Amino acid sequence: MALIKITADLPGDATTEVTADQVSAHFAIAPQLMVFNDGEIRYAEHHPFLLIHIPGGRPVTDTGARVDLRRLAELLEALPIDWSQPDPTEACEPYIAEVAEALVECVIDDDSAAVVFA
Repeated sequence: MALIKITADLPGDATTEVTADQVSAHFAIAPQLMVFNDGEIRYAEHHPFLLIHIPGGRPVTDTGARVDLRRLAELLEALPIDWSQPDPTEACEPYIAEVAEALVECVIDDDSAAVVFA
């Protein structure tokens, strides 16, 4: 789609603005950032990208190196969930099995992955 700026959540209740690749109406692929004990923010080395929920700035999955993030965004968008909400956690509850199934379908090489906000 296009590159966009989003405010992304970081560990420790921090946020930062990042440039992300919007891959669907409500999801973007962004670099995974880490906050270190000294407060420095750096890119993650092992799992460099995340699927981010744009309205909330929250990561959908905690890994990106072994997950087809574009396909995952496509499958999540197809579910009957109102992704326009800043926090879709409650809207996801009736569809947790479907969200988990979408994630499993997108895992490459049997790498483990977890949905964060569901």
